[in-house]
Amino acid sequence: MTSWAILCYWVCSNLVALNQVLFLKIPAVRTYFKIPAKIKHDETKLPVKKKPFVAGMKESWNNMKVTKDLEDRQRYDEMRFKKAGLGPVTKTYSYDPTRHNPDGSPRKK
Repeated sequence: MTSWAILCYWVCSNLVALNQVLFLKIPAVRTYFKIPAKIKHDETKLPVKKKPFVAGMKESWNNMKVTKDLEDRQRYDEMRFKKAGLGPVTKTYSYDPTRHNPDGSPRKK
């Protein structure tokens, strides 16, 4: 029952908004309510050029993939940083620097 009420509200609200937009596009109505005329920009000076639908969708898809890859990399880096801070120290040397020979030189394992 609740989902039908929400659906009815959504449809009615969108129909009212659509009718309002269509009504306010009429030039006589715009002059009566003193709504300024729409500004038309020179498309050659706009920073973003219009693209065909398919090209725009491909660009959006590629941007989404790049964003996902960046987020995955950031998550991976955070996990590695946390593991490095909490985990045991990794051995990065070929001998133990805390052990020394009797003559004072470092002893190899």
